[in-house]
Amino acid sequence: MLYGQFLRDNGDDLQGVMVFRRNVVTGDAEADAGSLAFKYHGMVGPGEYDALLAQHFGDTLVGAGGNRSIGGAVWHGDLVVTFAEDDTVPSLVTNLMYSWIWGGKNISVVVEYFYNGFGQADGCYSMECLARNPELLNRIVRGELFTLGRNYIAANAMIEIHPLFTLTPNLFTNVGDPSALLQVVFQNDLRENLALLSSVNLPMGADGTEFGGLSTDVPSLYFASGPTSSSSSAGTGECASNRRKSAMKALAVIFHPVLSRLCEYKQVELLEGKVCIDHIHICVALPRR
Repeated sequence: MLYGQFLRDNGDDLQGVMVFRRNVVTGDAEADAGSLAFKYHGMVGPGEYDALLAQHFGDTLVGAGGNRSIGGAVWHGDLVVTFAEDDTVPSLVTNLMYSWIWGGKNISVVVEYFYNGFGQADGCYSMECLARNPELLNRIVRGELFTLGRNYIAANAMIEIHPLFTLTPNLFTNVGDPSALLQVVFQNDLRENLALLSSVNLPMGADGTEFGGLSTDVPSLYFASGPTSSSSSAGTGECASNRRKSAMKALAVIFHPVLSRLCEYKQVELLEGKVCIDHIHICVALPRR
């Protein structure tokens, strides 16, 4: 990766980055697998703005964003337009943050709207429907997107219960389903450089919705996490290991028909596969070119 920054006397700056990647099939470094981006950051009045021009995995991106104070709150927004191979896709995120002190405790609240231009417009999240949206799947695989739908509203609050203990509830809502995920995070600073993080996750929604449970090719079986909790405390390794083994077996059953359909869509033959802790190994046969 190459990165450069030019600072202007007025405080504005121009940044550039180039990332080289290899084609996952051929192993060769290719321009269509890399990224090249330039961003200009400037200030105007009480606010700031950004302008973006990029080439990412063969697609051209143009973006603009900014932030400014509104009363005692801070507004921020970003708009990115992707010129994909077959379509022009806009994506938008905007949020409003407000902080105050209540009863001697620090509190901050963020409300955000996210429009995922690559999401499923019809709200169909079955494996067959997702297989027909390779632009979305490719970005999920690359870690660029984490949602399947189009319109989302999220809310977050950080509440200082004690200088060493904070409570952070988060709510993520798919407006089109509707379904939602409620996450409550607890942070307790035990001592310097040591913090205990715990969380409780509660998905809400009907079967077939994004957070309620995605439909699979197995009748009456839905891909849903259900209520979960996690903590960094010691002594839970054995239980976590047993849950991981059971989850991996379930994922193997669910993802086999999914991967089979994806390979059929890509016109490759799925020979074998193995589900690992955080990834999946597959062996495919490519057609002779």
